[in-house]
Amino acid sequence: MVLLMGVLEDYLRAVPPSREHPLAQTLIPILTSQTGLSTRGYPYLQQTVYLSFRDFVPHILGMGWQTWRCIDYLGGLVESQADEFPEAELMYFGRAKEILRSMLRTAAITAPPDLWLLHHVLSALRESNLYEELGCEKGLVLSTIPAKGFLIDELMVDFNFLVSRGIGQLEEDLFYFSSDKVVQRLLAEIPMAVPGEGVRLSHLWSKAFREPSRFKQWEVLAEVVQRVPCRSFVSQTSWIPTLEDVELGFRLVPLVLGLNSSRVGEILLGPGAYLTTDSLVGSPEVWEGARAILEAAGILVPVRNSEPWRLTCLGERVLKRGSGPFGIIEAYHNYMTCLPDIWRRGKQQVSVSRGTNIAASQLANSRSFEKANDSIDQFCEDTSHPLGVFIEHALGRGEATRQRYERLSAKKQAEDCFFVGADLEDPAIDAAMEEQRLGNLPPWMKFIRSADIGQPGVIVDALASWKIPSYGAFMVVGNGFHEIRNQTDESLSRVFRGYRQAGIIIVFTEESALRIEDILESAWNTYHAGFKYVHERSGQVLRPAEEWDQLRSCGSLRSSWASCAEEAGYLRVEQYCTRSRTIFPYKPQNGRNPAISVNHFLVPRQMAKELGLSN
Repeated sequence: MVLLMGVLEDYLRAVPPSREHPLAQTLIPILTSQTGLSTRGYPYLQQTVYLSFRDFVPHILGMGWQTWRCIDYLGGLVESQADEFPEAELMYFGRAKEILRSMLRTAAITAPPDLWLLHHVLSALRESNLYEELGCEKGLVLSTIPAKGFLIDELMVDFNFLVSRGIGQLEEDLFYFSSDKVVQRLLAEIPMAVPGEGVRLSHLWSKAFREPSRFKQWEVLAEVVQRVPCRSFVSQTSWIPTLEDVELGFRLVPLVLGLNSSRVGEILLGPGAYLTTDSLVGSPEVWEGARAILEAAGILVPVRNSEPWRLTCLGERVLKRGSGPFGIIEAYHNYMTCLPDIWRRGKQQVSVSRGTNIAASQLANSRSFEKANDSIDQFCEDTSHPLGVFIEHALGRGEATRQRYERLSAKKQAEDCFFVGADLEDPAIDAAMEEQRLGNLPPWMKFIRSADIGQPGVIVDALASWKIPSYGAFMVVGNGFHEIRNQTDESLSRVFRGYRQAGIIIVFTEESALRIEDILESAWNTYHAGFKYVHERSGQVLRPAEEWDQLRSCGSLRSSWASCAEEAGYLRVEQYCTRSRTIFPYKPQNGRNPAISVNHFLVPRQMAKELGLSN
């Protein structure tokens, strides 16, 4: 670890221990370590310092809020004596605070969905006749799985997820659980039965919050809120989740989704707002249990001055930003409750909850669509290319179109543009048409139902039937290409080729596929473990953003989105591509630090040549 060992650290070390902040001594060397600035102006830690925080500082759920408060406490001590410390040490301390707070905000969003998934997977495995072999020292020989009546490809999806969360290990033909004491306790005590017995808890919470006087299933929620698990110990040697973490995360995700769908969530997000449990109609036992879950998770501050429902800063972030990631994962509830059948018979009869997924995806993709629309505006300004046709595929509720319509309307140019929405699923088209009825989408917008994004001809033929030109049209896609089933590098290139031959400019967002090694090292600093799991569980495909990632992964990932598009005759124009933050808050020695997601900007190569574009 790179330490300054300066005046500031000596001062903090000399402060008497605080019972209220037992993590202080662990955090001091991290907060006083040397930090740097990336070429884009973002602060970063040294790698060893990041690993120290990741492994030795508990920072998810309620422990995240305790860590946040401890950082504030140490920051206050430094601020009170700021004139006594060298300017460089204060600068490093300030950067370190910013980085740690960013990781705490991230973990508040990324950890609960993974914990919800872990509870389902481990409970289902515990009920299976594989559990005894999985728990023995020798582990489970993978090649024996078919003889036991299971489908190895289906089980491997779950095994890989457990490996990515530090629970299991794979070695050639062997899978076994980690010998870590935290893991062994988790495996020994995780309940076989899932609280609620497979009921869609998010729907129950939503009904209870929205219509408590008509709600009839209080006894189910009462079971869920009994004996709320709460981690009290702060010492740890790895970031692997504890039994309490998994149990609490399982209860938290559906509760937050239900809360967010109601007026109660809106009230809590108001300035200075709070709500008392005695103001809620229905079961006092359930409301008190819900409060206990939210408090244990660091969403609410402890009960003080009769204000038990006041949000913490992390809680505010969860309510504002959590519905997207939480909802995308929880939309796969049907898969999670059918795991035993999937392992034996496959997933053919199981489907995602499309309505839930539409709303969650809209929230999660909103910022990516803003960047995509910014890039389109810049492209049109730079090249004088007209924005005459705007297509949104994998439509959802039409968030990309809503933004584009709003921008063009502000310039009084909206009526000069054809708008088209396409999706394979009727619920998405229905949701977008409702947005159109509400005035959020253009009244002249046309819709294409049963539009498989893997079949370019569906779009091209529909445009031709409406006499809408496809050449030079923009098609925006938010996390839609990974939904193409039975996808190979060659089949994806054929898909891109179909759109390229029609002259369509594609601007699409996709999460970057990461190696399990990357996911392990990033721990709770990305949302990728759960996102990767649910998509692979349902047969969808993630890819690395660029081929550079592929080459460094020893062949463990598919070809990149970029290489498949270029093979089809597209030019990926780098200057209009945008990226989210990188997965590591430090500079890896090998220089490989992929972005969590990327907006790709593809122009047909011949068109790019005509416009004078190149990389």
